[in-house]
Amino acid sequence: MSEADLKKRLFDLLREDEEFRYAVVGLLGYRDILDRLEEHNLTFFDSFHAASALSLPDQSIVSFDRAYDRVAGLRRIDPADFA
Repeated sequence: MSEADLKKRLFDLLREDEEFRYAVVGLLGYRDILDRLEEHNLTFFDSFHAASALSLPDQSIVSFDRAYDRVAGLRRIDPADFA
């Protein structure tokens, strides 16, 4: 199998196989993202950004999305506050 074929197969598995996708995410150290996804009913995208923001010294995120208000320890800054 060529490298291109292998990459295609891996991307197909990530798209099609939820169990495989979660296994890969866990191996990459994103268990925190998955926990937040379940705990706060966030999308994967929001969970990823919440986990990233929590890893920063000020643990803040600038967003209109109030879903981040449900994440303990995360401070959401509303962009309208800058106007």
